[in-house]
Amino acid sequence: MVRGRPSESRRSIALVHWAFPPTVGGVESHLADYAGRLTRRGYQVTLLTGEARPQPVDRVEILTHPLLRLAEYHHAALGENSRTGRWLTPVEQRRAAELHEWLARVVDARDIRIVHGHNLHHFSPVPALALNRLREQSGTTLLHTYHSVWPEDPWTAQFCRSWDGHYVVSDYLAFACRTHLGIRARRTYLGIATDRFRSLPPRGATAPTPCSCPLVSSPTKAPSWLSACSTHSGGPA
Repeated sequence: MVRGRPSESRRSIALVHWAFPPTVGGVESHLADYAGRLTRRGYQVTLLTGEARPQPVDRVEILTHPLLRLAEYHHAALGENSRTGRWLTPVEQRRAAELHEWLARVVDARDIRIVHGHNLHHFSPVPALALNRLREQSGTTLLHTYHSVWPEDPWTAQFCRSWDGHYVVSDYLAFACRTHLGIRARRTYLGIATDRFRSLPPRGATAPTPCSCPLVSSPTKAPSWLSACSTHSGGPA
């Protein structure tokens, strides 16, 4: 996680995730808040996403690319990555090369020194592969936050394993990353925009933006292999 005021050499950073508001979700709303907070601390933030028409955030540059769009990885999203003997396909390697070319142009033009991925261990290895090539060529620092862990993740997660920093948002996920992915990640709780909860809108009123939806974690969504986490940490965070 990026903390404090930026040094001159690390002023420009990028955040990467599959989706962004108006798509509603815990990671998406967190990134909208996080990006805005970073700009107010003096960082130059570029957000990279597959969202076709992303909702603007003040002073945050938002760029979209189709190879960050989940629709491009339909079979992987349905669990293809969990099959035995999984290997990189020529299509994945070609897509990773294409995405890397775009990332390299974006990073070079903005002098981005840090790229922070979010849930890039899901669905497809293409974004992680592209970022690995970026680091090999430019020395870009790569960070990753695991907001969730699913049974099919170990194969895809291996492409993030060598990154410079790994973070999780709860003790529950720290245990899951360690036991299921073989990755030790630092727990960093997500901030809460408390001003949104100081007053309730009138009954029947429409929320002002999709970002106003708080994250709700449900233990019923956890796969069976994570049942031990409840004992380990006192329940899902």
